[in-house]
Amino acid sequence: MAGSTAAVVIVTHAAMHEHAPRHNREVPQRLIAALRGVAAARRSGVVCEMHNAEPVQDAEVLAVHAPALLEQLRSAFAQGLAQAGPEAPLDAGTWSSASHAAGAGPTAVRRLVQAGAPRRAFCVVRPPGHHASHDAASGYCYLNNAAITAAAVRSLGLAQRVAILDIDHHHGNGTEALVGRIGACAYASVHAAGYPGTGLRDGAGAIFNRVLRRMDRAAWRQAVAELLAQLRAWRPEALVLSFGTDALIDDPVGDLGITQDDLDGAVRDMVAQWPPLPMISLLEGGYSLPNLEEAVRRHVRTLAGAT
Repeated sequence: MAGSTAAVVIVTHAAMHEHAPRHNREVPQRLIAALRGVAAARRSGVVCEMHNAEPVQDAEVLAVHAPALLEQLRSAFAQGLAQAGPEAPLDAGTWSSASHAAGAGPTAVRRLVQAGAPRRAFCVVRPPGHHASHDAASGYCYLNNAAITAAAVRSLGLAQRVAILDIDHHHGNGTEALVGRIGACAYASVHAAGYPGTGLRDGAGAIFNRVLRRMDRAAWRQAVAELLAQLRAWRPEALVLSFGTDALIDDPVGDLGITQDDLDGAVRDMVAQWPPLPMISLLEGGYSLPNLEEAVRRHVRTLAGAT
């Protein structure tokens, strides 16, 4: 099998276990479950190039975030802060985890640039990022991993036109708000109505949203197809995927009623539509550990082109 598939760059770091505030659903066990999924994909014959995430550089953060947010997160524990924002609790390990999670995307971009050919990468990260805005942490998110990655795609010369597709259960309000700071960047999201209450319509420029008000597998797949068509018309040169698994059936935080086949099928459609383009996927939400492990196993296989 390995001869008929492409290697997948996997970027992660043990430091992402360190963020572990009490009474929080976004737990270190999520990283363990996701890495079990990677290991299962490797056992099935997929070649994975394992790389440690480098901590995010200040310049990479400041490409999309305010200096005050960077300083707040870096010094939060010394200041005795309990929260960085709504549903964004802090502990002694938060900065180490968040800085490695945010640095994983640029690490992957650097690896793809060095490889000299279109490749695919999956960043197994926590905490997630797509609710983090220019100057505020929110919703388990501290730095916006997807936006930082998209900015790195441009600044490191991997591509100039980069599209972000967000298939997490929740709208990536932070990512959408940051697109204008990146340059030639499009954002597309399929998500449930409700938290955070944004993404109810398309935005100015290349902002494409599909909001679902009830659980409907067929409507979710149709929404993904429409978003892919809109992105195709925009003509991206590289792709960033906010890969959340919390839209899956039985997720305790999300649950749009979609199956593993639906989620994997959406990524397969994305890969099939742009086979030559570099793609960097980043883990976002997903709080059922069995769902997360299986989704990641399938995801790595799909990125590799395995059937």
